[in-house]
Amino acid sequence: MANLQGKIAAFSGDQTEALHLCDLLENASVADLEKVHREFRERLFFLSEHEFGSLLLMKFCARISDLNLEEPIIQLLADHIADLERMKMTLLNGIGSLFRTLNVRQLEPLMRLIAFNIINLSSDPRSLANFESMVQIARYDVQMCLIDMMRPCVLDIARDKNGNNALQSLIILHNGASDFLVNTMANNITSLSHHPYASFVIQKCLHLGSKRNVLFIIFELSTTGLLSLLYQRFGNYVLQSVVRRISVLNAEQCRELISEILSRRNELETHDSARKVFKTCDYVLKKM
Repeated sequence: MANLQGKIAAFSGDQTEALHLCDLLENASVADLEKVHREFRERLFFLSEHEFGSLLLMKFCARISDLNLEEPIIQLLADHIADLERMKMTLLNGIGSLFRTLNVRQLEPLMRLIAFNIINLSSDPRSLANFESMVQIARYDVQMCLIDMMRPCVLDIARDKNGNNALQSLIILHNGASDFLVNTMANNITSLSHHPYASFVIQKCLHLGSKRNVLFIIFELSTTGLLSLLYQRFGNYVLQSVVRRISVLNAEQCRELISEILSRRNELETHDSARKVFKTCDYVLKKM
């Protein structure tokens, strides 16, 4: 690796050279990585802003993590904490594995990075997949920290075209982090059910969320008029999800709900949204 010192930035502009360097990094020893660590550190932002440079950076970060040398990566982030707005979220590709083993205190510089960029991180399609992956492998205390960061802007994230997917990845965790997120959306469940993107979050919880969270959502919808979702362009899909999940949790309650819905069939047969719900009710009844 000695002959690569001073050439990282130059190689990052050429696909063939960058891929060749990725192969070398894959098999590099600790001593080899230490030789190029300084240049990666000094070229952090330059590399993260270029397609092939980001590949090199991700490979380097991944190798550092594989060798349990997390401290240099944490220090690298800490050194640049004042310049976080310049940080490209592609960097998170390479350090996602840190979330599997490190706690909130150890990840503090990285958590500060995410906190400063939580809206961009959850709404940018380039970084969304990385965020979802980190959520799934993170320790529970880190998951809770991520949700606490999102709490002030959770409604904005839910209504975002891409951000709603970030919430979906959290809402199906089936632990206290998921419960905390659903609680954060309390008193807004109905309005979110009417939204073209936020309604996906409610549907995902009804489909794959814990029993506790499903009942929480259904209770709030019931207090604000569950059947009003029949008329809603997006809310009708939420109502369909309610019917499907209740059929699994409580068959008798499901039959009562379906009976109430179908009692309006003659009145709403020409309504597009209602027709979709009627069709789902008919299908669920046949399967019960």
